[in-house]
Amino acid sequence: MADEILIFEEADRIGKVASVDTSKVLIDAEDQNLVTKIGIGNLVAILGATEREYLIGLVERVTRSLRDELIDEGGDDVDVVEIGPSPSDLLRVVLIGTYRTVQGDKKNVFKRGADSFP
Repeated sequence: MADEILIFEEADRIGKVASVDTSKVLIDAEDQNLVTKIGIGNLVAILGATEREYLIGLVERVTRSLRDELIDEGGDDVDVVEIGPSPSDLLRVVLIGTYRTVQGDKKNVFKRGADSFP
């Protein structure tokens, strides 16, 4: 049996936690291509208070909206600033438990409820 159950690569990163309200977490997604692969009811892992702790959540809602952002085309004209639409994806996640890779002398422990907040 392998020691590590959850193994994440940088490409697996969805985004950053934007807000927390009791057991609901709002994640600002950075990769729109990854968001299209996420479904309602999928599980996500959020890094907890330590490197050995993950908060496990259930995707409850995904929203996409457009917002205006600066467009950096890398041109030489620094006097011209262009603003254009950019998609903004948010995931609403309900925390269901805490997973720890190590807890005392035990390994791979899951407990219902969030012990900390992201």
